[in-house]
Amino acid sequence: MTEQSQEDRAPLIRAEELKHSFMEGESPVHALRGVSFEAQTGDVTAIVGQSGCGKSTLLYLLGLLDRPESGEIYLKGHPMAKASNEERTALRNESIGFVFQFHFLIKELTARENVALPLRKSGVGESQALDRADDLLDQLGLGEKTKRFANKLSGGEQQRVAIARALANSPSLLLADEPTGNLDSANSENVFKLLMQFAREQEIAILLVTHNPDLAERCDHCLPMRDGLIVSPGES
Repeated sequence: MTEQSQEDRAPLIRAEELKHSFMEGESPVHALRGVSFEAQTGDVTAIVGQSGCGKSTLLYLLGLLDRPESGEIYLKGHPMAKASNEERTALRNESIGFVFQFHFLIKELTARENVALPLRKSGVGESQALDRADDLLDQLGLGEKTKRFANKLSGGEQQRVAIARALANSPSLLLADEPTGNLDSANSENVFKLLMQFAREQEIAILLVTHNPDLAERCDHCLPMRDGLIVSPGES
């Protein structure tokens, strides 16, 4: 892609002055105080900062799992903050994938059945869903373990299955909340390389919350957060 066409592209997701708070006991916690940024397809953006700075709240709002108190979220150019629940649910299901620190696999299902689950829920036939799952798992180096039950996989393998599940519906946006937090250094590196690979090859915008400064520095962009705001590097 040329530099000019890169500049001309509209961002996949754009946040404008997001503010959000919640109650902790009897006191309000101002989790976000006016966050603005944008992300392009094909890029991996790291969101970094100390615990409680608002990183996970930001991902929760960007994933259309809650609405901001004020501000706007544009996903593929569509304003989402006040969109109907039906529109938000439809766009979330077709455009957003989630990867968490804990993989949340169903241990009674095989790797391929876990990956096929979101496809089955969206109405895809069983055979087609399992074929898609097998293809993704093969791309993630688990082609020989597709029929192994989730609880018989290593931690790194389970997280790769979780990534495959997040990619099953071919999302445009992948939100990853500490996806390497429970992995050793070798598996953390493998998972990070896979995320970068899929961002490039599948033209996915990835937002990666991480406490790992080495991984954050290798992302295309880094958004340091402190006290509910995006700050300049060195201030977080």
